[in-house]
Amino acid sequence: MTDPSSEEEKQQDTSNHGNRAIITVLAATALALASGTSLAAQYAVQLALGSITIDFGVSAAVAGKIVTAVMAGYFIGMVLLVPLANRFSPGRLVPVQLAGLAVVLAAAASAPTAGVLVGVFGLVGVTSKVAAEAVSVVGRLRRLRFVAVE
Repeated sequence: MTDPSSEEEKQQDTSNHGNRAIITVLAATALALASGTSLAAQYAVQLALGSITIDFGVSAAVAGKIVTAVMAGYFIGMVLLVPLANRFSPGRLVPVQLAGLAVVLAAAASAPTAGVLVGVFGLVGVTSKVAAEAVSVVGRLRRLRFVAVE
């Protein structure tokens, strides 16, 4: 004869594993979207270089400095900000960096001159490396999922 309480515990344990798997998939999806969006912010400006030269009345060389600033900013972000993941939880860093990215993208949208736009897109590069932290969070979630399945 089976113990009814142990059957309920098994069913509840199975339900908890299912809930963990759903939460893991949703969290990984949200982080993938955040990563893709942050990286797209770096490359979207390249498509707008023609419009930037016309709107700001600058040469293609000046507009090209924007792309350079984004990549230099990304490098600086990788060197200076990625090590923060060792000190702070990526769960806290990712939202802060996404908020920072939103602020600098808003500043880019209202940049009055091409020089300001170059500087702001340098900051876009710094903040868009949020994907690096998101990847580490997804890696942790994936390990949790495999532990939950076992």
